[in-house]
Amino acid sequence: MSCYCSIMMLCMVVACPSDAYAYLDPGTGSMMLQGLLAAFAAFVTAIGIYWRRIKTFLGRRKKAGDSPAEQGTDGNSEMR
Repeated sequence: MSCYCSIMMLCMVVACPSDAYAYLDPGTGSMMLQGLLAAFAAFVTAIGIYWRRIKTFLGRRKKAGDSPAEQGTDGNSEMR
């Protein structure tokens, strides 16, 4: 019931718009697009920088019974 009321309220707000005394010029749209592209570039850069850490965190988990020889390492737990 609550979800139904929320959807009805949203439809009423969208169907009955009020006057907005504002002007959005093409520069504003360009600035919003530039902000979205910058956010995407920052996300891709952050993933690129931390990719090795993310990959080792998700991909390589040691089991309690595994020895370092079975893991293919010499027993050092250094991250490079």
